[in-house]
Amino acid sequence: MADIFISYTREDVSYAERLAAALEAAGVSVWWDRSLRNGSAYHVDIEAEIDRARRVIVLWSERSRVRHWVLDEATAAQEAGKLAPVVIDGRPPLGFRSFHGTAYEEAMADVAGFLAGMGFEAAAPPPRPEAPAAEPPPTGDLRYNMKTPLAEAMTGALRDIAVPRDRPCGACGGRGCAACKGAGAVETTSTLRIKVPAGVRTGTRIRLAGEGGFVPATGETGDLYIFIEVENGIYAVRDDLLVARLPMSAASAAAGFATTIPDLRGGTIPVEVPKGAKAGQEIRLEGKGFPALGSMPAGDILLYVEIE
Repeated sequence: MADIFISYTREDVSYAERLAAALEAAGVSVWWDRSLRNGSAYHVDIEAEIDRARRVIVLWSERSRVRHWVLDEATAAQEAGKLAPVVIDGRPPLGFRSFHGTAYEEAMADVAGFLAGMGFEAAAPPPRPEAPAAEPPPTGDLRYNMKTPLAEAMTGALRDIAVPRDRPCGACGGRGCAACKGAGAVETTSTLRIKVPAGVRTGTRIRLAGEGGFVPATGETGDLYIFIEVENGIYAVRDDLLVARLPMSAASAAAGFATTIPDLRGGTIPVEVPKGAKAGQEIRLEGKGFPALGSMPAGDILLYVEIE
């Protein structure tokens, strides 16, 4: 069980990382979505962690205030009486402005005071160990960061990637010899074909067992972990959302009308613009964004009215 749960949007990940490190250095345990287990049902894990936490810090910003996951987590924390708002910039959304929020830089400047305000006591720094802990043996696991076009993330694709990695020396079988200068392994670049499933999001991890690096000390080969970053296309990618502007004339906005937008899986998606639409108004198309993948539900498309 973690003392503190941090809710944030991916665009504010650097703020969440800095705050989590400062809180942990002060002696409290912190949970944020980087603690999710691979293959876990993330919505179930998140709900359970919010229930267990003593306080839920919500990082409000101009970006997070429109993210439905952040709003859901803030609502759950509010209902449980655990909400601790921290404001990076802008204002919290409607429904949360009556809660006193701490400015982010203020919290970072006085972590002990910030914790005291939430009912925690900052622990003294742990004593330095007399000797450094022994490092764990290498595993051979490798990370590969792969950018994926939005269209491929929507439909799935086969991709060829070139991965530099250590493999057993062919001359000595990994035992060490003159050919590999005693290392037992040689670096090679391998071309691997991977399947990118439809519905991947930024942060999705694909594991290829046994495709990592060879470790002569253990005689084992690690796994290759491919981390996906979805690139913007005709829609901008914002967490689980696809976002776009919907331009229209003032007359059309006043009268309301029906139109369509491109569906990256093929065809078009119908859109109903209500009468009296205002500039900046949101139109949400539920389930029309990223396809569902594993435990991740289908994403939404968020359109912003733009009056020309």
